[in-house]
Amino acid sequence: MHGSTSFLKDGRAWLLLLSSCVFLFLLFFQNIDLVTFPGSESSIKFYHIFGIFTLLFYPVSTAGQRFPFLPTVFFVAATVVAAIGIQRFGFNGRVVTLFYSLIFFFYFFAAAQRLSYETVLRFLKTTTLLLYVAIFFKVLIYWDIISQGYGAQVFSAYFFFPGGPNIEVTWMALFLMFFLREKWWLFWFLALYVMGFALIYESRVGQLATVIMAGFYIAQRCHPRLMYGAALLLFGALVTAIIMIDYDALLAVIQENAVGRFAEVGDENDGFGKRVMMWGLAAPLIQQEWLLGYGVGNIMKLLQSGAEHNIIENNLHNIYVQFIADLGIGVLLLFMALIFQVLHRYFSSRDKAPELALLLVGYALTGFVQFTGFEVLFWAIAGLYYGFYIQMKQVDTNG
Repeated sequence: MHGSTSFLKDGRAWLLLLSSCVFLFLLFFQNIDLVTFPGSESSIKFYHIFGIFTLLFYPVSTAGQRFPFLPTVFFVAATVVAAIGIQRFGFNGRVVTLFYSLIFFFYFFAAAQRLSYETVLRFLKTTTLLLYVAIFFKVLIYWDIISQGYGAQVFSAYFFFPGGPNIEVTWMALFLMFFLREKWWLFWFLALYVMGFALIYESRVGQLATVIMAGFYIAQRCHPRLMYGAALLLFGALVTAIIMIDYDALLAVIQENAVGRFAEVGDENDGFGKRVMMWGLAAPLIQQEWLLGYGVGNIMKLLQSGAEHNIIENNLHNIYVQFIADLGIGVLLLFMALIFQVLHRYFSSRDKAPELALLLVGYALTGFVQFTGFEVLFWAIAGLYYGFYIQMKQVDTNG
């Protein structure tokens, strides 16, 4: 039994829906600390506790279900390589994000087998609108700080996602995909709304993400083969650039021309040039350990140990460089294969959870200048996508 029919017939489905919705709500408003550790950026958040509680006291039955092949291989490989990294280079607390990403993915994958896509999507849209409104009032409260422009002072304001304004507005942009099949005026109103916050936050990543989501909205109405080819070409070109680029030369260009002055406007890392510098510094280290990497998070300790550079970041702001630096080339290729699979499924079955599919692809694109690769919200949505896709395929098979 699948879809809304199973939802009505399954007596426990309402409890599963309730727990899943609370789970998702806490991930949308995830920067709510339950316990903070003095002198540390780490904290225990509500979704940490609720996630463990849900898994322990309301396990989702997976009887008769087959786990999705690529994500399963990805997490098995990532876990094994991360364990090797701990043994070789020591423990880093960021490995916990791998653990939570794994359990959240498989929880929501299993939950999606027994829930209605329409019901969950309606909840996601409602929660997104609530988040948008909450951010509006939050900006009013902290306007004296935020209006001063991007700088160290902006982080004294509150943000609903860890990482500050860039991360918050980027997720706001990605959530536009939940409205992919809504009326055109609603989507474009929300897109302009998000773009407004990207401008207020002086976040070029947020502006880029909003433009990409708008492009996806238009692409949804174009010929699938044309868009499939264009997406593959763009994605392949970006990956090739990351691997082949001369970072020292690019950094010099950025620093010496007008593009560099634009790049230096309001960015968490003092401009795109700082990102390029980090990637360039990481390149020789990656060449030494390209097969298995240094373990989750350890690359940043090595970069920060260089006396000639003042690097205070805790990640490389590029999920592809981060994956190969942390877990090696194999895990990177598995992640890329997973994204290509989502992209291929979208173009071959555009009626099967397209909102979730394009959000995942949007994350992969913005991941060239943002994120770490183990954002728990991304993997929760990925679990929903794979679960609902299998459910819808089975419905088609059963007629």
